[in-house]
Amino acid sequence: GKFRSGRVDAKPQYAVKYGRVEVRAQMPSQRLTWPAIWMIPPKTVYGPWPRSGEIDIAEVRGGVESNTVFGTIHFGMDWMSHKYIEGDRTAADDL
Repeated sequence: GKFRSGRVDAKPQYAVKYGRVEVRAQMPSQRLTWPAIWMIPPKTVYGPWPRSGEIDIAEVRGGVESNTVFGTIHFGMDWMSHKYIEGDRTAADDL
């Protein structure tokens, strides 16, 4: 089968320097999906991804670990050597 990718940009966009971000979303859990909610800075002052960073608020690896939600912080000099810190919560953890 063919694979497809999509992207939705929120309008209006918001910039958050300090504080808390709350998101309510339903995530599909079908096999071979990888839905995610993530934040990137509005300006890439340190350079292209991942130099300016990325925060994955929620990622679900559908069909593999579909009852687990991952959160990840991406950083580094370039995409080939980028680093990340990841954590997870399962449905049993009372998401």
